[in-house]
Amino acid sequence: MNDRTKSNIPFAGLHAHSGVGSPFDGLGYPAEHMEFAFQNGNDSLALTDHGNMNGFAYQVQHARAMIKEGKDFKPIFGVEAYFLPSIDEWREQLEKAKADKKAKKNIDKSQAGTTIEDESTKREVKNILNRRRHLILLAQNQKGLNNIFSLVSKSYSKDNFYRFPRMDYKTLSEHSEGVIAASACLTKDAILHTDKGKQTLGEVIDRLHNNEKVLTLSYNIEKDKICYEEVAWGDITRKNAEIVKIKLKNGNTLRLTPDHKVFTDKGWIEAGDLKKHKKIKILSLK
Repeated sequence: MNDRTKSNIPFAGLHAHSGVGSPFDGLGYPAEHMEFAFQNGNDSLALTDHGNMNGFAYQVQHARAMIKEGKDFKPIFGVEAYFLPSIDEWREQLEKAKADKKAKKNIDKSQAGTTIEDESTKREVKNILNRRRHLILLAQNQKGLNNIFSLVSKSYSKDNFYRFPRMDYKTLSEHSEGVIAASACLTKDAILHTDKGKQTLGEVIDRLHNNEKVLTLSYNIEKDKICYEEVAWGDITRKNAEIVKIKLKNGNTLRLTPDHKVFTDKGWIEAGDLKKHKKIKILSLK
């Protein structure tokens, strides 16, 4: 019998970074993450390092060691991928920005002996170069694991890699079987309807840290019903992240990361893509 803390809520962490695959955003080896999760009452844990699966072998090796020790623990294999809706469109925008910068530089040369570069143009090119979003991909089975391996490999190809490995909808559609995708993040001041009235996400996180049971209003797509559900987990996972602001007709403003999905009249759409649509279906208690 292992001396470990029992969890009151069935929970599996599906987003974790190790020092092996995320040296600037993670600490420790996968084995340390797995042991910590087990000692705190969990029987599984996903490792999702940035753009790579360098910790995979460590997970497999330590999972075997845990089984030999009689520890019932399941490693979940995954990656936090760098994602763009379309690699082709990104490349086109990048080439256009580079061409505009070159044309502007040539004009400056023809007009004066000293070249003065447009800082706004330089920033635009840099922004396009670095453009990417985060997407959690988890293997549901062996087929899913093989597909994630393929996705990661392709993200490092000549066409998809520039400073960061990237994948898009087209690539995902080719390797989607057995893969579970998840995103994204709200800001700390986002308002939630809870069992104690309206509270910010930060206040909800504080309650969870104090081991309180928290209920929030959620929308069940299958039942087409709004109901209170218990929050299993919540914490701050990103700092200084890119934020999208969406202003509604009623005067309210939503602040969320670009990869956070919003339920609209056209289904679930990422906040970063909402500029293509005019209507947003807002859930109401009425």
